[in-house]
Amino acid sequence: MYDSGMPKLIGDNPLTPDERRKRYEEKYGAEYIKQKSHERYLRNRERVLERSKEWAANNPEKVLEKAAKYRQKHPDRMKKAQEKYNKKPESKIRYRKYAQSEKGKTYKASWRKANIESVRRQSVIDSSIRRARLENNGAYLIIEKDLRRLFSNDCVVCQSPGEHVDHIIPISRGGRHAIGNLQMLCASCNLSKNNKTMTEWRAYKMFAAA
Repeated sequence: MYDSGMPKLIGDNPLTPDERRKRYEEKYGAEYIKQKSHERYLRNRERVLERSKEWAANNPEKVLEKAAKYRQKHPDRMKKAQEKYNKKPESKIRYRKYAQSEKGKTYKASWRKANIESVRRQSVIDSSIRRARLENNGAYLIIEKDLRRLFSNDCVVCQSPGEHVDHIIPISRGGRHAIGNLQMLCASCNLSKNNKTMTEWRAYKMFAAA
């Protein structure tokens, strides 16, 4: 069914496109309408694609907004599509060319500026992974869900806002970079703990207080 976007009159009552579409579905059924719509698309595929490209070029903000809504609505589909894309050998070459282009560099800089907290968080994690690997202690993959939960915690000692990611058993003492060995501390507590274990640190604090 071609929809011109203009209301039509049935009797004395004007109907909006959504209302007309609803009546049409009630009369013929959703499957029938879907089939007819697909047939019409196939007959006019080139014209539809051309109009879609033209609309996208004239409405870049709406395109981004629509894409963002789709990603939020279908996270599983997006994940599978990204995994499928990453397996293609040409995808790495295409990404490398984009990252080295002026457009890619501009986008990366603007994204980092708009996501300072995420950049800081990833920097902390990457640094911990490098140190763990240098010490041959083992660095284990930490999923995004666990990271978000970790960074939402307060300092485990004084309950101040968590600022630093701390390894309960320090990497320099054989600790691994794994979710079970991570906790949040405020800056003051983390600097005081340094490379001590929690038991050593508590004993040190008691001794200093005495």
